[in-house]
Amino acid sequence: MTRLDDLIAGLPVTLDPPDAGSIRICDITEDSRTAMPGSLFIARSGGTHDGTRFIADAATGGAVAVLRKRHTSATPAPAQNDVFPDMATVWSSGDDRDVARIGAIIAERFYASPSSSVRVVGVTGTNGKSTIAHMVHRLLKHAGVSAGLIGTVEIDDGREVSKATMTTPPATEMSYLLSNMREHGCAAAAIEISSHALDQRRADGIRVEIGVFTNLTGDHLDYHKSTEEYARCKAHLFEMLPEDGLAVVNADDPWHARMIENCAAQIIRTSITGADADARARLLTVSAQGTRAEYAGPWGTFEATSPFIGEHNVSNTLQALVCAHRLGLSPTQMERGLARLTTPAGRLECVSEPGDGMLVLVDYAHSDDSIAHALASVRPVAEQVQGRVICVFGCGGDRDKTKRPRMGRAAATGADIVFITSDNPRTERPSAIIDEIRAGMTPEMLSRSRVDADRRRAIVAAISEAKKGDVVVIAGKGHEDYQILPNGSGGTERIHFDDREEARRALEVRRSAIVEMKHTHDFWTTGGIARATGGELTGDPAVRLTGVCTDTRSITPGCVFVALVGERFDAHNFVRDAVQKGAACVVVHNDAGDPAVPVIRVRDTGAALMDMGAAWRRELTRTRVIAVTGSNGKTTTCRMIDAVLGVSLTGRASIKSFNNAIGVPLTVLGAKETDDYLVAEAGMNAPGEMDPLSRVLTPDIAVISSIGRAHIGAFPDGVLGIAREKAQLAAHLAPGGVIVATADSPELREVLGNDPRVVWVGEADDSDVRVVGIEPTEPGTTFRADDQAFTVPAPGRHNALNAALAVVVARRTGLGDDAIRQGLARFIPPPMRLQHLHLGGVTVVNDAYNANPDSMIAALRHFAESPVTTAEHGGGRRVAVLGQMLEMGEHSDAMHQVVARFLRDELRGKIDLLVTVGTGDGGARVTGAVHHFDSLDDAAISAIASMVKAGDTVLLKGSRGVGLERLIPALEAKARCCTTSG
Repeated sequence: MTRLDDLIAGLPVTLDPPDAGSIRICDITEDSRTAMPGSLFIARSGGTHDGTRFIADAATGGAVAVLRKRHTSATPAPAQNDVFPDMATVWSSGDDRDVARIGAIIAERFYASPSSSVRVVGVTGTNGKSTIAHMVHRLLKHAGVSAGLIGTVEIDDGREVSKATMTTPPATEMSYLLSNMREHGCAAAAIEISSHALDQRRADGIRVEIGVFTNLTGDHLDYHKSTEEYARCKAHLFEMLPEDGLAVVNADDPWHARMIENCAAQIIRTSITGADADARARLLTVSAQGTRAEYAGPWGTFEATSPFIGEHNVSNTLQALVCAHRLGLSPTQMERGLARLTTPAGRLECVSEPGDGMLVLVDYAHSDDSIAHALASVRPVAEQVQGRVICVFGCGGDRDKTKRPRMGRAAATGADIVFITSDNPRTERPSAIIDEIRAGMTPEMLSRSRVDADRRRAIVAAISEAKKGDVVVIAGKGHEDYQILPNGSGGTERIHFDDREEARRALEVRRSAIVEMKHTHDFWTTGGIARATGGELTGDPAVRLTGVCTDTRSITPGCVFVALVGERFDAHNFVRDAVQKGAACVVVHNDAGDPAVPVIRVRDTGAALMDMGAAWRRELTRTRVIAVTGSNGKTTTCRMIDAVLGVSLTGRASIKSFNNAIGVPLTVLGAKETDDYLVAEAGMNAPGEMDPLSRVLTPDIAVISSIGRAHIGAFPDGVLGIAREKAQLAAHLAPGGVIVATADSPELREVLGNDPRVVWVGEADDSDVRVVGIEPTEPGTTFRADDQAFTVPAPGRHNALNAALAVVVARRTGLGDDAIRQGLARFIPPPMRLQHLHLGGVTVVNDAYNANPDSMIAALRHFAESPVTTAEHGGGRRVAVLGQMLEMGEHSDAMHQVVARFLRDELRGKIDLLVTVGTGDGGARVTGAVHHFDSLDDAAISAIASMVKAGDTVLLKGSRGVGLERLIPALEAKARCCTTSG
């Protein structure tokens, strides 16, 4: 709480009444809806609203003072103090910009000048702001310096990361965030400062030590009206810098001279073109994995690799390094930090997987200059493998129209194929926007363009058209997860739409179409399939087939449709549908009528599918097959191996969790003769299921990731029986094959004995490859294997052990440790596996994919002990919501007691609130859980959400049948409530 006269001392204002300076101010706001007793309301005018219209609302909310501009003859003053005699008025004699500037200074004073303690880096420019701010923030954190971030994508106040709602928030919010950063121990903060914010004086109260100018191109001219006015606003940042500050300007952009005309700070010019500059960079190599460059500046010279693609990102990196060096980082810290960087959300963010054969990137580029840079960056990547560049983009409605034809020309210049679609059309007709884009394209460019106003369809079409080696850039929306469409009544409606989600979904459909196989091999004929299955063929034996499908929803033209029969379905009922959609052959064992295509009749279609998989596996003579099983971590280990091998080799991995008698043969049938590797997941629920999967896979490397108590209800001999079944994965090991197995399971040791083919990996002292030094780190987990350090971007000890298995597999395929590190850095954890969701005031650790005692204990241990999930870090409590562990059979009670004892004996006092869900007590009575629900119905969801408070971290862990992930929307709503009320 601060006296009003302390907040306005020395400012060009007058106070009415003059003796109101003793009023105590407990809050500052620019939003009348948040006014409370003791607030000072800043009535400034924004782009669409005049703040003076809401003074009465602020007074009703309890505001005791208002800052506003003095009325003129053109704006007669209302009888403000007659209506609200207890409300003091702080009059500014200037215009709205002066009100905003004074308000920003008052906000900084109210929060005790946090920018004098937190060293602020302010980044402005048309393009690159988010990337540079992200780089500076991460470089500092990787060097052990606590740092904050305020940007377009996210806000990090040193304790909590939340989504951003605008590039630069209001002045009151910025000072509040900087105050939080100071409280949380941040030494520095990187802030994106937009031209709108500079024009509206939102940053005028902040002491910016380092100002960065990236570039200036035609954008936002609907707001600024001219490029010169746009530049004037940008230059204001450098006029704000103190004499002991630093201006970092891009000398390759001609507008840099305008930026520093009235700058009193030290100036460092940067260049990647060889221009006269104080810091220079030179691009060395670029690939799908990133860019290597030489960086020279006040620190000297060094070479480094970062995951950012393209020459424009070399320029961004150079400017970030100048800032990092000014903030005290050494060249060694900067070089190491670059290698550990990850791209910010929606900035050439990769959404494809190594096995896709193409690179699909989502980027925020929404101006002609930024789209040109993005496409130029990926061109060398495509050319290295004789691929094409494909671009999907649109332009926003109700915004700068002058850039639309320029963007059309830039996209068609940089890409081989262009898909023109909608961005956020708002109140405009999408077709009208598209016509303006096309106006900037030549006839030749138009011949290489496709038009679809439906953005989802355009993304699907682009990914469907892409071939091996192509690079697809989906530009315009980046990290945004919404689309603003016309509602037909002159207004707009906002829908959920995320380019990344849509692209991943399109890629998944492309994969699960079960690969379009353009083989010339005799296997892929009707006669070949008949021979593989021992079936009776009716029809032409020479019909060529493109692949295999078991679901009419994913039929591809020319495929063979296998009519499977399950407990709840019989695909023979859909044979005609499959043929109508393009199936060229069907495999059946029941009557399916006369489908008018070749028919192969077999004794059992399920067995026939397995036979097809085994037969095709025998033809994959150049493909190294890696099969992965285990009680926990199968999918994760598969993804890790795929990410690592994909750095240097061509191949693919199981789609989703295709690990059973249907999924395994489909995975094998999805492989190409030219693939270097195939990573296949193999699972089981009962004895006898693993041997036939092993027969299909005939693995060159069999990986057994863990042995635990999953599905223990089906094994009378308990964990030993599970180990025996898992070991069957190696029953049909290829000649010269090896088994890479966890060394930390005594049961697996007993089963495999002294088998010379085994490479034991784990923490046990006698491991062939011993894993030590497992520690949590900001990107995930670090560990050492054979005295070599590795980092995997996934939390938990168990993920370090999974990654160690991937290391050994990769070494067996000839990869070096540097390539393995690069591959691990690309790993994307599967969803619902210790997935951290920052929902504003609440953090959720979603591990609700499945559960057994071992995975439950691993998740609880990570939750209780990892620094990133401690209650101290979150400022609140640890709340564990545990669902019932299913498929435990007669062992169910005993297995729940195992978890209960772990909670009681090892985690006592580390879980602040325990909630259990499921039939039976689920360990609730033993562990002392106060809250238990038999099922997760709407009432239970509401009750659990009501228990969560701001700052809490919530673990969701249970079997899939419990469906704990259904709590997330309720917790997100609670987080919004917490944030608003806070």
